[in-house]
Amino acid sequence: MFILSLFIIGYHVQLGVFHININEVLLILLTGLVAGFINSIAGGGSVLTLPLLIFMGLPSGVANGTNRVSILFQALGSAFNYHRLGVGEMAWVRLLFLPTIAGSLIGVQLALISGDLVFNRILALLMVVVLFLIVFSKPKDPDRMIPYQEISRNRKLVCVFLFFLIGIYGGFIQAGAGFVMLLVLTRVARVNLHQANFIKLAIVAVYTVLALAIFAQSGKVSWGIGSVLAVGMVVGGYLGSKTAVKRGPVFVKWVIAVAIICFSVKLLLF
Repeated sequence: MFILSLFIIGYHVQLGVFHININEVLLILLTGLVAGFINSIAGGGSVLTLPLLIFMGLPSGVANGTNRVSILFQALGSAFNYHRLGVGEMAWVRLLFLPTIAGSLIGVQLALISGDLVFNRILALLMVVVLFLIVFSKPKDPDRMIPYQEISRNRKLVCVFLFFLIGIYGGFIQAGAGFVMLLVLTRVARVNLHQANFIKLAIVAVYTVLALAIFAQSGKVSWGIGSVLAVGMVVGGYLGSKTAVKRGPVFVKWVIAVAIICFSVKLLLF
């Protein structure tokens, strides 16, 4: 009934200054479903949702802000589901969320002062950097998890600094930030992929609250379209986190690999 009501809203109501019809509501929901599934296991879902929002006529800045609505609810839902399924290392979340928030505040301000053309060019450049890091970085043993208490102080400080930089990137664009978080968490923090996904999602949810508030204050959010997208992403995130825990780390690795390949093809050909 809830999804049906969204169809009715999408057909009869102007969402902010943007009109959408039933077919567009369906497209948003389906894209959100796929993006949420990918985000909860690997990352890069925004590479699907951002172009969709821009294609539908939203300026790049508004698309960037609107995308944060769905990211927030998907990250919250998926993190909760991982925790419910017995995955949830809170020590790393407590250590890393403040530097990530600090970085995200800088990133959001950079996004707000960037024009649409500049934004699109920087997006393409940063995606190449992210892909390079993922492809050429291979964890020695991503399934083995070292307890938080056994991680050295220097290694923790490195994680804090790197997550500050990730916060800047995530605040600016968000697309692909999950890949970089997984890279740092598995290589530097030495947590396994399930725990890394939980930590990633919990931190994304926290800093997205502030980023979304800033975008909204600047008039860069279409709440109606963002809410429709959020429904699809929450459902996809729930299915993705449940599938990841059930199928195990090998499945997660394959999903990450496929996501990176699609990420690269999308960047090079479109």
